[in-house]
Parts: sequence; structure tokens; C-alpha cells
Amino acid sequence: MSTVETILQQVIQLPRLEQRRLVQLIEAQQPPSNPPLNARVPCEPQPDRTREWDWIAQHRHEYAGQWVALEGDRLIAASPNRLDISAALKTVQAKRPLIHRIPAPDDLPYVGL
Repeated sequence: MSTVETILQQVIQLPRLEQRRLVQLIEAQQPPSNPPLNARVPCEPQPDRTREWDWIAQHRHEYAGQWVALEGDRLIAASPNRLDISAALKTVQAKRPLIHRIPAPDDLPYVGL
């Protein structure tokens, strides 16, 4: 009989109260498990984007056809290529920048297809 089987036989012979205590002691020794994948995460409120949209309204003509990344009224990056914006954001400390493409005057309207 193995050591584990011997211990298991001894545990089975314990009174129920002692078995429960043993289970609690064993569970207390376990590392905390990861939360389940379907666990709800508390929502963060959406930041007020008034300053960003005001900046876009004022500078729309300067950055037409480009992607811009803004935090408040501070321009972090601007480029016609969206990937350039992502690369630039990796080098700066921005919490939750607004990334937006300012349409060019000759852009066709977006119809959602």
C-alpha cells in the first residue's frame, strides 16, 4: 500500500468534523486560482472627450486624411498610416488617447457595408 493510500485510509477513519477541518487546511494551502474567463470586470466610465473633439473641430483642415491620437487638447501623433499611430503610442505615456481619422474633403462617405 502506498503512502497516499495509507493516509487516505486514516482520513476516512477520522470523524466528519476532523475531515472538514483537514479539507479547510488543504484548501488554505492552495495558491489562488485565476478568475473564470466569464467573470465580470467592473466597467470604467468613459472619459470626457470634449477637449479632443474641440481640438479636431479646430484643426480638421490641417490633418485632413490623417489619423490623429489625442489626449485632451494635446496632439500625440498624426499620420496617414494607422500603424504609425500605434507605434508612436508605444513610446509615450498616454492613458487612454482618442484615436480618430479625420476625413479628407474628397473621401467618399462611409455607408457601413
